Amino acid sequence: MGGKRKHCVCFRNAMLESVKALHIDHMDVVVEPGIGWMELNRLLDPHGLFSPLDPGKFMEHVPGMPFFLVPLCQAGPGATIGGMCATLCSGSIAVRYGTMRDDVISLKVVLPNGDVVKTASRARKSAAGEGILGVTMEVTLWPQKIPLHSVVTMYNFLTIKDAADVAIDTMLSGIQVSRVEPLDEVQVRAVNIANKNNLTELPTLIFEFICTGNKCNSFFWGLQNQQDTEGGSMGLPSNETQQEAMISVRRMSSLSQLAELISRSRQEVDVSPLVCIVEGSFHNMILFYLNQEDQRQEAERLNHFMIHTALSMEGI
Repeated sequence: MGGKRKHCVCFRNAMLESVKALHIDHMDVVVEPGIGWMELNRLLDPHGLFSPLDPGKFMEHVPGMPFFLVPLCQAGPGATIGGMCATLCSGSIAVRYGTMRDDVISLKVVLPNGDVVKTASRARKSAAGEGILGVTMEVTLWPQKIPLHSVVTMYNFLTIKDAADVAIDTMLSGIQVSRVEPLDEVQVRAVNIANKNNLTELPTLIFEFICTGNKCNSFFWGLQNQQDTEGGSMGLPSNETQQEAMISVRRMSSLSQLAELISRSRQEVDVSPLVCIVEGSFHNMILFYLNQEDQRQEAERLNHFMIHTALSMEGI
């Protein structure tokens, strides 16, 4: 319902949340648009499948949590499949599995004149349609097999630009990364306060890749070589619990320009009186008091600056 305008009709499909069909042999699932992605993954998990898009989930409110994290704590399942289709959802693991465009096989849509349109069949060679002006009533998705083994590693850097440069170089090097997350030192500090962690409060990269045995070792050495170029320091989790904790720290505009975008945005927010946090696939959380007009105007200015900077680099 956010962003609605006067004289518009808004549809709320939260009650349309059932799974219509699950075809294990063909690895596809038909769902209604109101089902949340986390609920869908709970249903797919017993079959060894999962939906690889992870647009984020609400954090739990903790007594004593810093004031700037409280607005992020809401009740609810997070993103729904219908909303993810409408926004061409991505996520941290899109590095390996792609975005919503790659996972949607077809949509069933009700057009303004009442016609019901199905954009494609369940055949793999067909592509899901985009840009249809209508109400999505049914989505056919292509889930993935749950990986048998994954490894997570964390690197610290002196500047956020160094971290972004290494993220880009790693992606272009051929190392098969399934997830890469950059966080600036302010975001790491927020994580430490909220979750009582003791992470080093420096610009940080979190990598995840799927591998076994000797292949893991070769990935580690490849990543270490990339980090050494920029003076990064490596941290490895010792067990699966620590790996999950690393990933839960944060549930990339044109890849080649990401480092410049983050660097220019960070320079701009550093001279701003507002508190800003850079995290994830370059999200910048601008923290301000809504009832203070000067802060609201500054937040709008920063927001427009980052949008226009990203657009000038052929991003967003």
